Amino acid sequence: YDYYYSGSPSAGPVAPLSGMNYSVLKSVDTYYSMTKNSTKILLGVPWYGYDWPVQDTAYMAKATGTATARTYTAAKVLAQTYGSKFDTKYSVPYVKYESEGSNRQMWYDDSLSLALKYQLINSKNLGGIGIWALSYNGDNDELYEGIYQTWPGEPSSSVSESSLAAIVSPNPVTDKV
Repeated sequence: YDYYYSGSPSAGPVAPLSGMNYSVLKSVDTYYSMTKNSTKILLGVPWYGYDWPVQDTAYMAKATGTATARTYTAAKVLAQTYGSKFDTKYSVPYVKYESEGSNRQMWYDDSLSLALKYQLINSKNLGGIGIWALSYNGDNDELYEGIYQTWPGEPSSSVSESSLAAIVSPNPVTDKV
């Protein structure tokens, strides 16, 4: 993640699945070519986004300042307030809106974009995921639900940060790597 970051010159996807020179898919392929062991690769996934002040309403507009990080919870509120669009080229949602007379553009990951990344993990036989950051979902359990739907084994009714830690393998707390 952080392919586009707070200091990027334009607004763009935090973790584009594909579609550009630097993307999650290209990163995975690069690391695989170095290790030749896909199970040693963990995919970092963002439960956050960036919200840039931008020059105009253009797609991936030029940033006019530093972006503000938005937790998934905050991003979801902005998406519900202003409406989001799913970018099929990069497989992530974004929101364009105006605040205090300034144009803004926020790119973030949601349950659909994360599900596509989880499918990549399975298709490439990767070792698993690393989440930045677990508590960024607030009371929104759909991000945990996506994990349980991709890797069943725990009842979805027990979805929580603590129950998720119990199924992470290897568990960094209890397992020696």
